[in-house]
Amino acid sequence: MSSAVQQRVDSIRKYLTQHNLDAFILPTADPHLGEYQAENVLRVNWISGFHGENCIVVITKDKAGIFVDGRFTVQVKQQVPSDVYDYLHINNDCHLNWTMEQLPEAGRIAVDASLFDINWYNTAKATLAQKNHELVSLPENPVDLFWEDRPAAPNASIDLFHCAGTSSVEKRQKLAAEMQAKGLSAMVLTQPEDTNWLVNIRGADIPYVRTTLSFGYLQNDGSLDLFIDTSRLPEGFAEWAGEGVSTHDISAMADVLPKRISSDSRVYLAPAETNAWLYNLVNDAGADIVEGRNLCALHRVCKNETELNGMRAAHIQDGIAMCRFLAWVDHEVDAGNSHNEESFASKLLTFREGVDGFLAPSFGSISAFGPNAAMCHYHHDPENCRSLGQDGMYLIDSGGHYNDGANICGTTDITRTIKVGDASDHERHMFTLVLKGHIAMDKARFLSGFRGEQLDMLARQPLWQEGYNFDHGTGHGVGHCLSVHEFPTRIKAGVGENGIVEEGMCMSNEPGYYLEDGFGIRLENIVAARKADLPGETPMLEFEAMTFVPFDTRLMEVEILTAEEKQWVNNYHAQVFEKIAPALNNEDRAWLENATKPVA
Repeated sequence: MSSAVQQRVDSIRKYLTQHNLDAFILPTADPHLGEYQAENVLRVNWISGFHGENCIVVITKDKAGIFVDGRFTVQVKQQVPSDVYDYLHINNDCHLNWTMEQLPEAGRIAVDASLFDINWYNTAKATLAQKNHELVSLPENPVDLFWEDRPAAPNASIDLFHCAGTSSVEKRQKLAAEMQAKGLSAMVLTQPEDTNWLVNIRGADIPYVRTTLSFGYLQNDGSLDLFIDTSRLPEGFAEWAGEGVSTHDISAMADVLPKRISSDSRVYLAPAETNAWLYNLVNDAGADIVEGRNLCALHRVCKNETELNGMRAAHIQDGIAMCRFLAWVDHEVDAGNSHNEESFASKLLTFREGVDGFLAPSFGSISAFGPNAAMCHYHHDPENCRSLGQDGMYLIDSGGHYNDGANICGTTDITRTIKVGDASDHERHMFTLVLKGHIAMDKARFLSGFRGEQLDMLARQPLWQEGYNFDHGTGHGVGHCLSVHEFPTRIKAGVGENGIVEEGMCMSNEPGYYLEDGFGIRLENIVAARKADLPGETPMLEFEAMTFVPFDTRLMEVEILTAEEKQWVNNYHAQVFEKIAPALNNEDRAWLENATKPVA
């Protein structure tokens, strides 16, 4: 592996020499700047061997550095040869400073501008200029020139989406009216979730996301230029999308967009979601750029009743699969059968594949025994993973996309921590503190427009009261058969206006606790914000539970639950049994009846 990586790095160095360049900076990203990427753009993996996220590679003529965050400091040493790369921390070591330290005076640093947002690009340009260095935007990505066995571009089918509840014309006109009110000429759409939602299509171009890669340019009369692989558009798309949609291949953006823009065009975009190449294209065409939050996303995340009903139905199917799985786990544990993290994760996928409407996993399952569960983003190695029998608890964080073309349509995400051995008193205590935080979030009532950072504290209070915490957000948005991590909805500290909670938003409620080298606990349901039916005069929102799977009562330290918390557990479990039991066989139904027995 070391020799292959060295040869690839050397090919980039040869390119630098041929083009009078001194360094090349490459992030894990695609032109949409999303969370996941298709296989044909995993360039960091090709050039370094690293399989993780949030990584930046820097190659100079005689040095190479790979920058990763704290989740991957062990992994990077296992995958990336130390005789080729220096290992650096992406938060503690500034990649720009490190790059400049390796360069002569007046160095020329090359980037593919389509892989960086405009804020990074402008900051990098200014920072380098202070030291008399130049940021060079390349017309091509040099990795693509040397990647001989590069995977083909995505070619999954594009499907008309029949579960939207609102037509594309209605959505576009609503956004057009908002643009007119703000004095905007048009908006740039960079996220496939937005373009797919806007014209009511779905695809599978990216692992775990039900979208087709595409960009859009929406004008204030409701007309849309959709940049997409036109060869894959399904029959009847034009009629389906409605009047005012023009389709072009993505490669045509450089020709089409300047023709839509004039010197008096006020074009709106979200800078953090817009790559520098596209931003500069719009700017150079003469547009007056107006920056702000993603307006399309603010409409997309607030589901209509059709979407909410589809999500509810999807979660029932997911609950059926989960309950069958948890019943099976208990049987296997009691029987003393041999299992590991991989066999558990595979069995859960089999159960999901056996329920109505299941399409695909919504992310890679986190299947973790004991100390592995203390790593929030742990992903097991199927060939070398922890086995059942060593630990008291097992954490499974998983989800799916569902669409039967009619009523079952949505995306799920659920985490349960369950007893699989002799759980200690401390493990049970911490499980119960996490559960108390989950209940507090679920029972919250709040004003519309409240921010997620204000709600985040509720889930942490039981832990904070005893001096504990967890190092991740309490909740993220969940899309409607789109992405399991839907922006901008967030319940966490520091989110500001991006964390505003409105009616119709679906999000996770997932407090946790993690003891390094010990154990991990996370309890996650998906909830939807809805109007609360209250006697007072002030309109309030509350959360509706969508997930229906029991919490493990064997891990509850019942004596520290309040009477109100016990009642919440019993009411929730009664709903679980009512909704899930009819779909189970006699053996699994008996398991569920026992799992949902009232706590006292």
